[in-house]
Amino acid sequence: MIKDQITRVLVTTIIWLEKVRQVAFSFINLLFYLLLLLQLLHHHQLRLIPIYLVLLICLVRNFFNTQNHLEINFLSSI
Repeated sequence: MIKDQITRVLVTTIIWLEKVRQVAFSFINLLFYLLLLLQLLHHHQLRLIPIYLVLLICLVRNFFNTQNHLEINFLSSI
């Protein structure tokens, strides 16, 4: 009985830590592309900005989708 509860808590914790890692990775990607966009603006390479804006929008959407996915999976695993 206690062994099953400990196993359940450990599995839930591992799942939650994996989701946190995914959110952190998405956030780092988001920051990287934001910094890249700022670098392009600083060096006046305006022709490349639309490409990076599209990538940045995709990363923002991915970041928020990952966060929602984290909340849903965490709540369902408890």
